[in-house]
Amino acid sequence: MSKNYAFLLLYLLLQNEARDKVDVLDLIRKKTKQQKQRFLKDGLKKITSKSANVIKGVLWHTGLSQAKERN
Repeated sequence: MSKNYAFLLLYLLLQNEARDKVDVLDLIRKKTKQQKQRFLKDGLKKITSKSANVIKGVLWHTGLSQAKERN
């Protein structure tokens, strides 16, 4: 399963959309324990790195980042 697909499925779970949530839960139930752990870990890594990039972008654009202050 690609990381983008894992991220999309995890994103749908977080959006609390009942229909999509049920579909995602069905997909997860069909996987082995190791596959579930890898699926969730990949999704969380993607969210974490994406969130970090968004935060860095906001800080840079608002002039609050240390890198911009040094210049």
